[in-house]
Amino acid sequence: MAYQNNEKSLNADIDSAVFDAFEKQRKERTQVKKGAVTAALRLWVSLPEAVQGRLLNKTLSESAFIELLNEIFDERIEAGRQSGKALLEHQKRRPGQKG
Repeated sequence: MAYQNNEKSLNADIDSAVFDAFEKQRKERTQVKKGAVTAALRLWVSLPEAVQGRLLNKTLSESAFIELLNEIFDERIEAGRQSGKALLEHQKRRPGQKG
């Protein structure tokens, strides 16, 4: 297989149950293996080291991980809402502004 200049090959032995589940899902969704693995690795490298460690030593289950992500998303969404409200309030208080 020819690689692009910005690509490198990755080879790893994966637990067969995880690999089989990945392959089944990937085929059902007609995803490209390369794209799916790249997306997973992109997420992995952006995780905090503590979360990576908990996933590696299996002290954080997949369902607990998803729950943690949902909490993070909810916190960020709420922070965004609060920032938006504060910005609107600030704009309303500016003297001489029309609207």
